[in-house]
Amino acid sequence: MKPGFFFLFIICNLAGANIIYNLDADNEFISHEVTHDETTIFLKLSTTHEKTIKKLLFLGTTVYFDVKGNENKDIYVSYPLKMDTSRFRNINFEKEQEEIDLHAILEKIPQKATYGNFDNVQQFHILLNNLNINVSLSQKDNIALELNIAIPKNRISEEPFDISKLSIGVVSGKLEKPSLDKGRIDKVQRGGDGSRPSSEVPLREENRKPRTQSYTIEHQERFKPVNFWFNPGLE
Repeated sequence: MKPGFFFLFIICNLAGANIIYNLDADNEFISHEVTHDETTIFLKLSTTHEKTIKKLLFLGTTVYFDVKGNENKDIYVSYPLKMDTSRFRNINFEKEQEEIDLHAILEKIPQKATYGNFDNVQQFHILLNNLNINVSLSQKDNIALELNIAIPKNRISEEPFDISKLSIGVVSGKLEKPSLDKGRIDKVQRGGDGSRPSSEVPLREENRKPRTQSYTIEHQERFKPVNFWFNPGLE
């Protein structure tokens, strides 16, 4: 285990439901609860982490189902779909403690989702569809976001499968990193005012590398999408 890396893994079993809290850098504080009956898989994702909520809502969320226990992305449900963030003002993905009005945002999210089964991709309405897939977003006390998906088992596989091997992946969309334009790079290389460095104090190569590396390390986490897989341990 790397120094300074915090990892917590807890599994609770309540009334047949597997509730897993896997708090690490990969799932960004998302709890997931999975249950099933004879015909349907029920999944609930929940988080109060502001940065994660923004990623899931604005960048889109896709949940994958793999009956072989791997990380294949052939069967999936996408909801919410990636949104046009220009409809919302002052959305800053870099601020973790920025308050957002969940109620107002959820009211504006289109009620459309996507179901993918290999090459068969269908968009459907979450309240009325012939796929029998139920999807919903809700809030608790304006600080917790919940995503619920109920998907028939025959939408995951037409053939009976071993439920204990089922793996589920949760992936958000990607936030594009802002690129340094040529002019800014030129200023970094030349100096703050864009002037050529003085010949009396040469700008050495080794002095530039730490600055570039520092920029990369500082910014990479804020642009990292939600991306994790888990086995719910169903029986």
